[in-house]
Amino acid sequence: MEVNKTPKQEASSEDSPKLSETEGASKPRFIWTWKSAFFSFAWLGIVLFGLDLLSKWLIVWNLPLDGTDYPVIPGFFYIEPLTNTGSAYGVGGNLSWMRYVFIVVSWAAAAGIPFFWYKGLNKHDNLINIVYMLCFAGALGNAIDRTFYWPSIVGFNGVVDFLSIHLGNWVPFGSFNLADSCLVVGILLAIVILLVREAKEKKE
Repeated sequence: MEVNKTPKQEASSEDSPKLSETEGASKPRFIWTWKSAFFSFAWLGIVLFGLDLLSKWLIVWNLPLDGTDYPVIPGFFYIEPLTNTGSAYGVGGNLSWMRYVFIVVSWAAAAGIPFFWYKGLNKHDNLINIVYMLCFAGALGNAIDRTFYWPSIVGFNGVVDFLSIHLGNWVPFGSFNLADSCLVVGILLAIVILLVREAKEKKE
């Protein structure tokens, strides 16, 4: 005997595959476990920030911040302790108000990066999590320096830089710190990931 379907039944049977497809496409909510916490790489951001803070203060406690070169690998790598009130290569350091702009930008980055990292935890893979944490450690490390390192508070002024790469008498990178290194590596890694994945998608 043939059973006649009502319009309501037909509509529901047509809709059900669509619902299942939508449910299948959405990723499950991120659940914190020991394993997921490790692969979120939050610990990496904390460790790198701590190393940046510690390395700067080891320099401050042991060497004058006068830009003197201390060779580690002569002709290539030097310890060159100095302070920087500007951005890269001291840009804006001669304008006192620019420091406040750098403070706002640094804290905006230090707050925004973990916000977007946490918001997309259920979608990110390990490499993207590493990029987020590298950039977070770099932004927070320099935000601390710019905000709190004033002569009236710590006896010196600005971000502590001490790593320097020379090629003979040429200094291509100036003086930088671990936070700067984290930012540069994080940004370069992000660019490489995007380019590789875009090329892979085009091939497919």
